[in-house]
Amino acid sequence: MWQQFWYVLKLVRFADIVDIAFVALFIYAVLTWFKRAASRRILVGIALLAVVYFAARAFDLYMTAQLFHAAFAVLLIALVVVFQEDLRRLFERIATLGALRSRLIPDSRSKHLDIVVEVVAELATKRIGALLVLRGLDPLDRHIEGGVVVDGQISKPLLDSIFDPHSMGHDGAVILENDRLRRFGVHLPLSHNLREVGQRGTRHSAALGLSERSDALVIVVSEERGTISVARHGSLTELRSATQLQQLLDQFNLETFPQPTQSAFGRLFRENAAIKGISLLLACLAWLLTVYGSGTVQKKETLDIEYRNAREGLVIDENAPRQAVVTFSGLEHAFNLFNIRSVKVPIDLTDLPDGVHTLGIDDEDVRVPANIKVEQIDPKVVTVQLRSVANVTLPVEARPINRPPAGLQLGSIKVVPNTARVRLWKSQAEATTRVFTEPIDLSKLNETKTLRVPLTLAAEPSHVLVTIEIVPATPPK
Repeated sequence: MWQQFWYVLKLVRFADIVDIAFVALFIYAVLTWFKRAASRRILVGIALLAVVYFAARAFDLYMTAQLFHAAFAVLLIALVVVFQEDLRRLFERIATLGALRSRLIPDSRSKHLDIVVEVVAELATKRIGALLVLRGLDPLDRHIEGGVVVDGQISKPLLDSIFDPHSMGHDGAVILENDRLRRFGVHLPLSHNLREVGQRGTRHSAALGLSERSDALVIVVSEERGTISVARHGSLTELRSATQLQQLLDQFNLETFPQPTQSAFGRLFRENAAIKGISLLLACLAWLLTVYGSGTVQKKETLDIEYRNAREGLVIDENAPRQAVVTFSGLEHAFNLFNIRSVKVPIDLTDLPDGVHTLGIDDEDVRVPANIKVEQIDPKVVTVQLRSVANVTLPVEARPINRPPAGLQLGSIKVVPNTARVRLWKSQAEATTRVFTEPIDLSKLNETKTLRVPLTLAAEPSHVLVTIEIVPATPPK
């Protein structure tokens, strides 16, 4: 078992560690999201589907795995529809991340919470109904309606005046953010969870409704019973005393706005330690099943040979091999993440002189990722002829064939330009005195014409203009 463990450990690359970390972070976000989401019961069904899918991959249940692949797009759309509210909250949270934390003042925060506890305790004693919303990180504007903007410092006289039974806004909610009272007389969305609301009234339904849609903490004072309840994360809890409310508010602050004095490294391991451990374990299992467990495969590809670093003035003969068949092996996922056809088989020609050379191809010269291995290259040895070339300027001569039609004859031929620069083997350069055009058929010309004609050798320019003068034939004397 330990040998298998060390074998797997040797296969783990730095990229795999980063891959597992990202997946673990995603799983952690999903688990914490479902922990707080109103639709979290669906997590059980999704988890069962995930178990079936990974089991199908592990035991090579091809048809079952293909069924999951085919239904994945439909499942994704269904999840977006079911969790559209939670997804919207997630994107809003990302957009505003850090903005609220930077504006918080630790000292004033604890002070205004004491004021809130004192006012709520008095309202409960007097049986005066009240709704107080403590904003978390989620924006609330999309969920609330109406109200009057105050943007004042939280104080006991201000809260007492708002919740005075004779005040016009006492039936609505107040929005508290940092140490400021932003708005009062606000209408909150009602909850449809009748089981959680129970026999409680509209205030409790409104508090629960906002807590289902955001991370805010909502305090409710019952006018009929004089009790204090707190709604958070879609759950409504009735408190026994103002002391318990103080503890809940302190916990809310600690979770939502961690103090700078707390060690970030310490919070990394202490907060939601169980969920983080499960997320990391699931990410590792997913890697084992989808990556390591995908099995070793072999692939054979025909790749281009790339000749490199030839000396200046030397050219590879056209008969040199241009392709090689290479056999690769590796985990199946490695081939999915890498384009094999982009690989070249390199042959180094550094310092090789003019002549015929037999060169071997080393497996290590073929550059592939570390998780892919080159098993075989065919051919393993190639024969390459390097030849010296010379650039010479030669006169261009037109090459007419056949005779003009009856009654006509060739007058003159003019070539523009009349020279061309030609690249030749050095052995050919001495024997070549001119470069010819492709054949020009005079039998098809019944008048003087200028034609664009290609040259027979690779030259610069590759075409010339040939003016063929056709004149009436001179009668014989």
